[in-house]
Amino acid sequence: MALLAEYSSQELLQAELQLWHQSLGFFKSAALAAALDLHVADAVHRLGGAATLPRILAEAGVSPRRLRDLRRVMRALTVSGIFTIHQPGGGEAAVPVADAGHRHDDAAVYKLTAASHLLVRDKSSTAGGQGQLPPPFLTVQLLLGPCRESPVSRGMRAWFRQKEDHHHQQQPAGLSPFALAYGGQTVWERAERDASRFRFDDAMASDTAFLMPIVLRE
Repeated sequence: MALLAEYSSQELLQAELQLWHQSLGFFKSAALAAALDLHVADAVHRLGGAATLPRILAEAGVSPRRLRDLRRVMRALTVSGIFTIHQPGGGEAAVPVADAGHRHDDAAVYKLTAASHLLVRDKSSTAGGQGQLPPPFLTVQLLLGPCRESPVSRGMRAWFRQKEDHHHQQQPAGLSPFALAYGGQTVWERAERDASRFRFDDAMASDTAFLMPIVLRE
């Protein structure tokens, strides 16, 4: 492998990481689309502009079983600066970005920023009176259109809006966001049934062929 002679292991791993970050950058848009679909900004606004994650879930009408999933969405949005997160007793200083995603304290408070205020659809705050500006969320929705119609966003939307049963039974294993977007198929089932278009096995083999020489050298 000629690249092993030209670059160090760290440079090659960093290069792959850079490509992964660029390839997965659309998840920022997917997180924003999910927040729009769930009216998260409106929920926080109705709760006084600051609220814990359990309260946001309840206000948005989302099952409490989706707490972990909404936390992941909010992590992406706090890193992006759409919301801020504050820990109890921490005053008004937001939790550092490096720490925000590793906290699992449901007492943490999420607050609106200027950006998330622009997503609020509550008519009482967007009536167009003196000093008021019409929010640009319709433009944002338009720009997010291709992302919102992608399998990722459709799967996330269906996942958050699933109704839990009356007995709180465990959801069937196949009903993941991926399965909801692909007719009930898991990643493995789609890789097996549609290998020509969904080249999952080939991608995993290619990644292994790239990484193993580095592992062996180190």
